[in-house]
Amino acid sequence: MSEVFSPSTDPPRDPLAEQLRVAIARAFHARSVRDVTEELRGAVCAYVRDQREAGTRAELVVIAVKQIINLADLHPIRTLERRALTERVVTWCISEYYRAD
Repeated sequence: MSEVFSPSTDPPRDPLAEQLRVAIARAFHARSVRDVTEELRGAVCAYVRDQREAGTRAELVVIAVKQIINLADLHPIRTLERRALTERVVTWCISEYYRAD
């Protein structure tokens, strides 16, 4: 079962959360978005499916995904790029959570 964590806890021990954090960092630092988009979207969807199956409410999943983004190594901070990446990830998150199977 995946864990939802608060900002005051250590980085997640959940393998899917860790996979998502790594994919986010790679996407942020990639020279070409095309190179990492599928990996990132796959990691987002896997994490969200796991959370949904565990019964986590949608808003808590979005909060957890934003926390994972905050845990990713996104230095140097480029505000506009980070905001765009966050918006894309959150959009995928919500879409996957409410996707009809």
